[in-house]
Amino acid sequence: MQINKDWETETDSLFLLPEGKYDFEVAEAIAGTSRKGNEMISLTLHVHDGKGGAKIFVYDWLTPAFKKKVVDFCRCVGLGDLVDNSGELTAERCVQRTGVVHLNQEEYEGTKRNRVDRYDYDNPQKVPEGDDMPF
Repeated sequence: MQINKDWETETDSLFLLPEGKYDFEVAEAIAGTSRKGNEMISLTLHVHDGKGGAKIFVYDWLTPAFKKKVVDFCRCVGLGDLVDNSGELTAERCVQRTGVVHLNQEEYEGTKRNRVDRYDYDNPQKVPEGDDMPF
């Protein structure tokens, strides 16, 4: 295969999804601390392109400063009981959860990328009774 110099200047827009709703799975969740010293969960989402093809990675962060996003995420992935009963969300409980996310696009440091706009909890995932662990 011939590799042309032009490829070097192509952007990653081949892996950029248009604004819309997509199915996702949480591939990785890591507990940490934000720059401001708040608790934070860093998420790596596998987002399906909706055409049966590629999965792309989209990154998101859950912090107490954005309570609505945390609540929407919990309801979306079947952890609504944590919201209703004042439970604790841990990184371990996020892994392998699935749901629907609304993505948009943003430009960051000169590169376009997908960004989580909101989590859709109109049709929340159901967790089988007694199975609150993702594995």
